[in-house]
Amino acid sequence: TVSPPMLLELLMIIGLLVTATSFNPNRGCSSSSSAHVFKPSCSFPDPASSTLPRVGALQALHRHHVARGAPLSSALHCSGGAQVPSPKRKVNPLLSTMLSSAAVSLLGSLCSQMLTSFSLKNSVTFTLIGGLYFGPVLFYWYGLINKLGDLIDVKRPMPKFAKVLVQLIVNQSIGAVLINSGFLLFHTSLNALLSGGGAGASPSAVWAVVVSKLPSTLKANWSVWPAASYINFYFVPRDRRVLFTQIVAVVYNFMLSLIAVRGV
Repeated sequence: TVSPPMLLELLMIIGLLVTATSFNPNRGCSSSSSAHVFKPSCSFPDPASSTLPRVGALQALHRHHVARGAPLSSALHCSGGAQVPSPKRKVNPLLSTMLSSAAVSLLGSLCSQMLTSFSLKNSVTFTLIGGLYFGPVLFYWYGLINKLGDLIDVKRPMPKFAKVLVQLIVNQSIGAVLINSGFLLFHTSLNALLSGGGAGASPSAVWAVVVSKLPSTLKANWSVWPAASYINFYFVPRDRRVLFTQIVAVVYNFMLSLIAVRGV
């Protein structure tokens, strides 16, 4: 069986891993190498105020860093107040959300299988649903919810708790019904196809499963997401809302897996 402390440990591990991967070690003006640590003072005069041309001043600054044994990148980070942007690798936010949703769905499925028995088909099904369905749908849905908050701020300003309450009502009414119905539809269809098709893959059979399991799915949704969503919209910065959602989603996907497989 899966005890509450075990689930808590899993949540802590996921949070630490995601936080570690989102941490930027190059933030600030210090730079390091494997041989030694070089900490430039960042107190050089602004090249814009130098008597040299701007490009020449920056070149002189680069030569000064290299002569002191500093990595060339440190000259780009510390230019005496003149910010020279360093190249950054672009990360596709949609792809990142899809991959993290696939991992979270797989973990939730594996946790639920501790109460039953391991099934490779169920694991593959939930991984595909997480990556191909929940990832894109939640990415764009939360974008709409954030735009709703921005629209309220512009058109009808109100206290923050009231704005978050409006976002929560929309999220847990329209969003909950549509997203969870789509999940059951996707899961039932994909599960039938992986099982070889047959009568279970017919539209009428798939819809019958959706109708029968939607009430218990919404019950599970409303037992987790209203409080979690309010905390997310009210306290969590926008750039950390996906992280918070993914951590809570481990528990929710555990419940969804039990509902989809066992019908509880």
